[in-house]
Amino acid sequence: MKTKRPWIFIGLLVLAVAALFLWSRVRGFLEGEEFRRLVEDFAGGTVRGQAVIEPLRWDGAHVETGSLRLTGGEGSKVRSIHAENLRAKIDWAAVLSGAWRVEKFLAKNLRAEFGEGEATRTSNDWSPSAALAILPSRFEMGVVVIDRADLDFGEAEIQKSALEVRPEGRGWKFNGSAGRFVCPSLPPLVIESFQADWSEGRVSVNASSLKLGANGKISSVGKWPGAMDVKWSDVLPSDFPGGKWGANLDGKLAGSAQVEAGRVKGNFEWSGGSLRGVPILEKAADFTGREEFRSLPISKSTADFEIQNGDFAFRNVILESSGLLRVEGSLSVSKNKNLLGELQVGVAPTLLNGIPGARSRVFTREADGFVWTPVSVGGSLNAPTENLSSRLVAAAGGAALEAVEPVLQSVPEPARKAVDETINTLFDILGR
Repeated sequence: MKTKRPWIFIGLLVLAVAALFLWSRVRGFLEGEEFRRLVEDFAGGTVRGQAVIEPLRWDGAHVETGSLRLTGGEGSKVRSIHAENLRAKIDWAAVLSGAWRVEKFLAKNLRAEFGEGEATRTSNDWSPSAALAILPSRFEMGVVVIDRADLDFGEAEIQKSALEVRPEGRGWKFNGSAGRFVCPSLPPLVIESFQADWSEGRVSVNASSLKLGANGKISSVGKWPGAMDVKWSDVLPSDFPGGKWGANLDGKLAGSAQVEAGRVKGNFEWSGGSLRGVPILEKAADFTGREEFRSLPISKSTADFEIQNGDFAFRNVILESSGLLRVEGSLSVSKNKNLLGELQVGVAPTLLNGIPGARSRVFTREADGFVWTPVSVGGSLNAPTENLSSRLVAAAGGAALEAVEPVLQSVPEPARKAVDETINTLFDILGR
């Protein structure tokens, strides 16, 4: 037995030297340009394009690099990806079983742009050089953690969000928090959290929680590109699209909509608010002597709406102030801020008692406790116009003429003509 021990020792020593030699070859290969080019070829292949990776630095099971740049080729869904300060942990046990497995991939910053095209390549095979044929030919990715991600989808962006990404089937599963969501039809939204899948070039949002302004809550689910179902509550009018609504409204908005490329369609409810600074209401206060018209409390307000190409259309509008006023109809606001609307306006009958001719000549229909008249709206958001005030003035003038007609009959003909001209001039002035 004693004669065999030296040979056992020599054999173990040879194996150790061979292992060290092999490891030095592997280490040299992993830290060399050839391995970096292999990683670039694999990464570039995933986007049907090219990849550029800064030199790799190894520290045990961890590898680091300063940046990775991917440029998608023709037909690729990915246009570009730029990641900085990368660090990956390699599962060496998986290497022995035939796979490069990244347990965790960390990136400080990532900027990605996506466009029209096909999904990226899903194969995870590569072809290492014959320099070390014992190395695995398969690549497996674990969890990807990004401290700050900016994702540009063309019509929408996710900015400065923290992401955790995991492979799932032929796609990826995303969990995100913080940052902002930006799209053409809405002000920037603060991201609280979202969960989404990406497979074959389509994003499916499974859950999301966002904030608009100080208190507004927004959630959305659906597919992008495709249709997204959006719900919101506790949104202030000043935070809603069009921004300047807050100058005339307060209270809170709730509703839902379906968002597709270039179009938003849905409905909303406005509660707990008041309407102020509206010229027609200022005139109503002057006509009726009721100061509450200057800041009109709203008991009910609902509407269907559609936003397309910057134009707003409101249909099935209902706006009511209990015991005072009810408005029904439709209204549109163009992207140039022009107004166009056809409304039915109902008021409490007692409000017209002091306005001559209002009941007999203007508010001629009675229903649901109000007396009604049609009103046309025009002009712009900054200078709205309506045809109700002039009609009330004309009605008052007509009533006055009826009242003085018996007196005029007793006036001599030459004098009557002068009186008629004076009255008509006065009515023209009042109607302007």
